[in-house]
Amino acid sequence: GLRLISVSPSGAAAKAGFETGDLITAIGGRAVRKRSDAITAVQLQRPGDEVRITYRRSGKFEMATLVFAP
Repeated sequence: GLRLISVSPSGAAAKAGFETGDLITAIGGRAVRKRSDAITAVQLQRPGDEVRITYRRSGKFEMATLVFAP
């Protein structure tokens, strides 16, 4: 997975509910095992797309929807 080491309080990630320390495990249904997996999954998105992101926080898996800025 990909650990979030910083989340901007006014950014899209914070608005979607992400916190520093969350571990991203999937983006748009694509598994994220390493940084390049996350980069590839994000590059497939277009501005305005909504994508489901699976992450782990405090040992529990959760999901959030993130909207890519136009």
